Amino acid sequence: MIKRSIKSRVFGKNRPDIAEEFKEKWDKEYLEFLKFVWTFPEKEFTQIEQKIKEFNAESKVIILKNRKDKEKYLANYGRKAKN
Repeated sequence: MIKRSIKSRVFGKNRPDIAEEFKEKWDKEYLEFLKFVWTFPEKEFTQIEQKIKEFNAESKVIILKNRKDKEKYLANYGRKAKN
């Protein structure tokens, strides 16, 4: 994410998933968002796992932690993974 932001800032091009008129700002909100993303695995994921158990949804939720997990999951259903 940080790498994408730096590229966007250096080369002056927005990512394809962002509106052309939007300009990323490196302000307090952005730093808070980076902190959220950076700490998500240890802070938020544990709470999500607890809620999944609380609602007895283990059989309805699939957790893919990385690209390898995604490839393996999609291979089981005969689909080719997209990046």
